This record gives sequence, C-alpha cells and structure tokens, in this order.
Amino acid sequence: MSSQAAAARTTGRRLLVVDDDPFYREIASATLEAEGYHIRTSSDGVEALERLSRVPLDLAVVDLTMPRMCGLELIAKVREDSLNRHVPIVVVTGSDDTETIEQAFAAGATSFVAKPINWPLFAQHVNYVYRAAQTEAELRHTMRTSQFLGELKDKLLTVLVSEFQAPLRIAHSVTDVLRRESHGPLGQPTYKECAEDLHKALQKITATQLKMMDAGRVLTHSLLIREEQVPLRDLVMETVEAVLDKADRRAIKIDTAVTLPGDPRMRCDCSLLGQAFRLILDGAIQFAPPKSRVKVEAYIEASGLVFQVTDRGPELSDAVIREILESPPGGLPDRTLSSLSRNAGLTISRALAEAHQGRLHLASDSADGNRTRLTMPLERIARPSAPASQRFGSAPDQVERRGTSRGAPATRALAGAN
Repeated sequence: MSSQAAAARTTGRRLLVVDDDPFYREIASATLEAEGYHIRTSSDGVEALERLSRVPLDLAVVDLTMPRMCGLELIAKVREDSLNRHVPIVVVTGSDDTETIEQAFAAGATSFVAKPINWPLFAQHVNYVYRAAQTEAELRHTMRTSQFLGELKDKLLTVLVSEFQAPLRIAHSVTDVLRRESHGPLGQPTYKECAEDLHKALQKITATQLKMMDAGRVLTHSLLIREEQVPLRDLVMETVEAVLDKADRRAIKIDTAVTLPGDPRMRCDCSLLGQAFRLILDGAIQFAPPKSRVKVEAYIEASGLVFQVTDRGPELSDAVIREILESPPGGLPDRTLSSLSRNAGLTISRALAEAHQGRLHLASDSADGNRTRLTMPLERIARPSAPASQRFGSAPDQVERRGTSRGAPATRALAGAN
C-alpha cells in the first residue's frame, strides 16, 4: 500500500464517486477502497448534489455525462456556496476534446481523467490530487490564522491600553503630592528634582497612552467577518481538543455535555468564533484549581446555540462582571496582573460574539462556580437533517457526558453525542 493510501486509511478520508454507469462505479469504488478511502456513491448529479450539500467530503470523482444533472452543472452548483465548495473534484470524461475539458475547469474541476480508465494510474492520480488539496487546505488555514492573529492583536491592543489608566492615575497623584510638598518639605532638594522628573515622564507616558487608546478605538471597528456554514459539533470538538494538553498539565478533567441533534451548522466565521470558544475554555482551565473539573456544555434552546463553561476558579465580583460585559469595547476593570489574562480573554470573546450578533453572559458564586455562557442567535443555525420534534433538542436524556482527559480524547468524548 502506498504512503498516501496508508494516510488515507489512518484518517478515514471520505470520497464520493458519481457516475451513472454501475460498472464504472463498482470498479472505481473497489480501486479506491484498496487505497484506503471510505467510498460513497451516487448514480446522478441530483443525488450527488444533495449529498454534497450535507455531508463533508475530502474528494469527489464526477462523471461529466449523467442524466438529470450533468457533471458540469453539478460542479458549478457545488462551487457556488455549499458545505463542500473547496472539495477537490476529479472529472471523468469520455470526450477527448479540449473544449469539454476547459468547460470542466471553468466550472471548478480540480483535475480530469479520460475514459477508458487505466485503473492503477487512476488511483495514483486521485492520491496526488488528494495530497495537493490537503496542502491547499493547510495554506488556507494558515492564512486564516494569520489574519485572525492580526485582528486579535488589534483587539488586544485596545484591552491592554486600558490597563494603563489606573496605575497612571495613582502615579500622577503621588508625584503631584511630592512635587507640591503637600505634607511638608521633602528635605534634600534632590528629592524634589526627582519628583519633577518623574512627573514629566508620567505626562509623556500619558500622552502616548492616549494616542494608543485612540488607535485602539479605531482598530476595534476593523474586525472583518467571513461567514460560512460550520458544523457545530466539529467546532466544539476542536475547541476541547485544542486545550487537552494544557488541562493535562494542571491535572484538570474536562467534562463534556453536548446536545446537538440533527447535524446542525452555523453561519459564522469559523476561525473567529472558534477563538471565542477557545479563549473562554482557556481561561477556565488556567484559573481552575489543579485536579478540579471544568464542564463544557453545548446545546440548542429557543434563543439559539449555547456554549457554556463552568469552573471552580476564583469568584468574579459583580463589579468585574459588569465592567467586562457593559464597558465599551477595550474597557477592562482595574485588576491585578494575575487576572489580566482572563479578563482580556473574556473581553475579546465578548467582542467576537457581538460581531456575530451573539452575547456573552457571566455568573459567579461560591456554590456553582464561574459560569461563562456564550449564546448565538437561532437564525444563524441551519439543521437540515433534524426532524421537527428535535427543533431545540435540549432534553436531558439527549446529553452525552464523558470525562475528557489525555487518555480519552475529546473527539471520542464528543462523538458519542452524535
């Protein structure tokens, strides 16, 4: 078995074969299954389009000549705005004219093979296309991550600038008392000169800080949202998976309670909303006591999607909660350095949620711990395969609860809720 086939078998890559000829479907399926792909088949374009609109795939092999909907029309519709709009598509054609091939590429085909097919070469060609598509997907992810980091830098600048305000006010007050000798003479003239120098330095810092604050206010409005249909279960799974190492280092168990029936998808910016989830969970793990538990819940109710994290970290005061939730973007309460990270994370999560018309809620008490709840509006959620009786699906018997640790990866814990 080739290295590409071994990789495909290890990761369970999903491939769709679309051809109205049962002989070609059977041979193509057997050939590609031997290479380690999980094969699904469709006999025409209409059936294939329905599947491509709801099932995430890693590659498709499409015949151009089919009843009901030809391959060219199928490819064009898939590329418009579907779940699999980036999936690589290898077209199969019995025509050897360049015009047909050019039409296929214009519609969005990735590559082509001509009939009659040399099956061993066909398998290698599909492996090559798959590998190239993975490289392209990694590049897209890197670009999205780079863009997010730039946007996050802008947000963080606004947050951190506000942290200058309280210590600067205190320093100004102290130096003013010293330079005016409000409580009596300082004694040696050198002390008064030092106070004057310190006061002038603080004035310069304040002027610079105000410029940074103005820039931060401008940058606050620069966040660009690029929306797509994102599988919610995958988004939650990836969030939990990303923090497992950090949780293990602090001996913290992550309990998951996920109720997302009907394979729901959300119209959102996957990268930005995923970062909002991650910042909430990161903060909970960072401040939870070692060897404690952090609970992650995700479900749909009448108001929309709920993503909630509960931890046993230090209690947040009402004043801190009000300032995080009600202050203008970039505003943070005056806190110690130990709490800056969490406050900044929650503030950024709030900004990312509000950019999607969502809301961040905070509650904290000694009995129930800290509960950070992010809600997203119902109108952003699409659930194509959910029956009407599961419209909001939050009944307790639908919840799968597992302890997530290094020995029980989040992918297994959350997949059980499917």
